[in-house]
Amino acid sequence: MLYARSESFDCNPIEERFRELLNTRTDGDMNYLKMALVGQAFGKHPEQFRHFSSDLKTRRERESYQWLRELGSGVFDYFPQRKPEGFDKLYSEATWLKPTNAESGPRD
Repeated sequence: MLYARSESFDCNPIEERFRELLNTRTDGDMNYLKMALVGQAFGKHPEQFRHFSSDLKTRRERESYQWLRELGSGVFDYFPQRKPEGFDKLYSEATWLKPTNAESGPRD
């Protein structure tokens, strides 16, 4: 299901598909795959990702977003083949995505 939701967003990057991906329940090793797929979504569709992430509605959405903010390209540690070309440049230029010292993690 996780792959299908990622592909769905990649083919049609609309808000509904974005939220489906971020809200997919995962645990254990699947968390690493989800982190990579969220990073891939950002790397392929940074403007849509920025727009949709400006109004995160659930704990899972905030958690998925926070992984990307805190880990950057580290979200691809276990799935390096998922890292889109140019990700590092996009991430470094996305000043809106950088964590600040005042933030302590996802809100409930």
